[in-house]
Amino acid sequence: MRQFYLVVAFLMFFCGTIFSQEPQPELYPNPQKIKDSSWKIQRPRHELQFGIGDHVMYMNEVYDNYYYYYHERDVNWFDSDVYTKTRMYTPAFSATYHYRLLKWLSIGGFFSYAGAFATKENIITEENISCKDHFIAIAPSIRFTYLNRKYVTLYSGLAVSMTWQFSVDDAGMKPWTYVRGQLTGIGVSVGQKWFGFTELGYGNKGIVTAGFGYRFNSK
Repeated sequence: MRQFYLVVAFLMFFCGTIFSQEPQPELYPNPQKIKDSSWKIQRPRHELQFGIGDHVMYMNEVYDNYYYYYHERDVNWFDSDVYTKTRMYTPAFSATYHYRLLKWLSIGGFFSYAGAFATKENIITEENISCKDHFIAIAPSIRFTYLNRKYVTLYSGLAVSMTWQFSVDDAGMKPWTYVRGQLTGIGVSVGQKWFGFTELGYGNKGIVTAGFGYRFNSK
């Protein structure tokens, strides 16, 4: 799965490099005379994104730190997989909205979800225990755009999130709350109203995130 994200990221950045070259004079005559306010027409002010990311941030928090029962700790096993029979992680699914205040500045927020599921074996009773973790995050965010072309946008961003973790096993549910976030080192979108994008960063949305989006202006 991670190899797929890396291939998508490479293709998006490759396309971004091609399309971000200076426009040809015959296609865009006298670009210096275009008023700065034209970005409001070329780049609609509302933007929605839907992405899938590699949520490595959550993997170190599930089943390795707190999900041992007392008798498992007493045995002092070193590898949690010794008594984890199966383990599965979902990607980090995210929905993001931004409103462009200035040509280079946008504000908004995102919602993300990721899950972790496992079946563990009680090493004393040999009974199977079903464990589920659901991670839900809501975050305000800010984005800095430093390249605007007709088809390509390059940007970086920062978000601080409230993350709720709901841990469910045969004994019941335990809620947990964290302060997390998302640092987007670099992101590229290719397209106009409908576009594809990929981002490299770290946080709730993942290390490598890819997806599609839609831009529009309100009436």
